[in-house]
Amino acid sequence: MRGNNNIDRRTFLKVAGLSGLAPIATQASSQTRRTAWTRFAFLNDIHLPSSGQNHNFKRLIRSVEDEHKADFIIFGGDNVFAIESADQKIAKAQLANWSSQVAENVTVPFYTLLGNHDLWGWAHNSPGDKSLARRMAQDAFRMPGRYYTFERGGWRFIILDSIQQGPFGYSTSIDEEQLSWLSKELPKTAVPTILCTHAPLLSVTGMLLTMPGPTHLTPRFAPNRLVSNTRQVLKLLDANANVKAVLSGHTHMRDEVKYKHARHVCAGAVCGAWWKGDYEGFGPTVTLVDISADGHFRHRFLDWSPG
Repeated sequence: MRGNNNIDRRTFLKVAGLSGLAPIATQASSQTRRTAWTRFAFLNDIHLPSSGQNHNFKRLIRSVEDEHKADFIIFGGDNVFAIESADQKIAKAQLANWSSQVAENVTVPFYTLLGNHDLWGWAHNSPGDKSLARRMAQDAFRMPGRYYTFERGGWRFIILDSIQQGPFGYSTSIDEEQLSWLSKELPKTAVPTILCTHAPLLSVTGMLLTMPGPTHLTPRFAPNRLVSNTRQVLKLLDANANVKAVLSGHTHMRDEVKYKHARHVCAGAVCGAWWKGDYEGFGPTVTLVDISADGHFRHRFLDWSPG
């Protein structure tokens, strides 16, 4: 009888469905005794329409709050389904539905970024009011501004707006106004810091999205997949080693890049392929991040299945 109960740890984790969490459990074991962790969910590319997926939004929030005990949530942009080319009535309906679903379901503090699909009338040749679009989204998302900072768990968070107006609709960049602000904010950062941007600064999956170049030997990156002036932003980050991580989404794929002292985490998409299964082999994703006041950072990607 004793032999039947002698299950090894690897088998136990597999049977319990926790094998994907094993590295984090192992890492935490030596630190938990001395470290208090704060957990948050980074939920990007939800693409919530005005109807049809509200039950999945509720399931999502209940999972991260009740099951995974997130202390707060960051919504990483492309929160509504797509209003950049919609008429104003549809845009208002999607934004109103988002606002009501957050009010009904989210009970922890939350913070929000702007994504390209959140901005009404920003598609190419759209007649929409570009300045009004940002105000509509910021009001629906309860944002204090298009870029801002906050502090939680002994860390500082810097929220950037990576979506700008471009000649063919939107472009992905950090504009001069934000760069000037960031250059003043970063020297104030004496605690561990996380930067959040909808479009990635660095991303392997973003780099894989290429377009044909003049010859087959010279492919070029697809436009608007990565922040176009990444080098300028990285130069500012390089001067402050307290910036430990950069979180992003936008590509609907997930990866991690370690560059100098910061980890760049591209966190997939909650909706996968816009609520139609996987995108390029990446399924619907929830990203959980644990931080400690003494500067430790760890994250994990969780697959989830919309019902």
